[in-house]
Amino acid sequence: MCIEDFGRYDASNGRQLLKRVYEVALPNTIRLVEFFRSRRLPIIHLQWYWHQNQYPSLMPIDDEVIVPKWRTGGFNSSGLDAVLKEKGISSVFFAGSDTSFCVESTVRGAVDCDYSALVVEDACFSAYQQLHDSTMTTLGFHLAFFTITAQVTDHYPWDRLPGVPHPILDTPVADR
Repeated sequence: MCIEDFGRYDASNGRQLLKRVYEVALPNTIRLVEFFRSRRLPIIHLQWYWHQNQYPSLMPIDDEVIVPKWRTGGFNSSGLDAVLKEKGISSVFFAGSDTSFCVESTVRGAVDCDYSALVVEDACFSAYQQLHDSTMTTLGFHLAFFTITAQVTDHYPWDRLPGVPHPILDTPVADR
């Protein structure tokens, strides 16, 4: 699992953002981290070189890797690809922010490097919900797979992870 740029957010973009962060994305990301940790599955913290995670539940522990980056995408400006290859990872679950900038750029990089990218929709957010929704629509159109936290945690091991309906095609991603 790759957690990207999860930081604190204020009310400058309104209550909708705060609600998405603190009532949806943060609790789901914490749930994912706890799930991955309990199964000793790899967690990679991808973050701006100057950024530090501010949530105790998301702080890296033990052998979790922090990969600093210098651009919005993690593949063109960090050692993310090398870390994934070293760990033998070919499929990556993505969570974090900003869906429409950093997460999208990193997911596109993952696909370009032949990784299977699974975006955990309810563990991501953007400054504006419209940007998040637009990005999910774009990424879901033959680039990445959608899933939600409950599907990740309830369907392990992931022999066939059920897909979330695609926002345009209205069919589960796994069935396309």
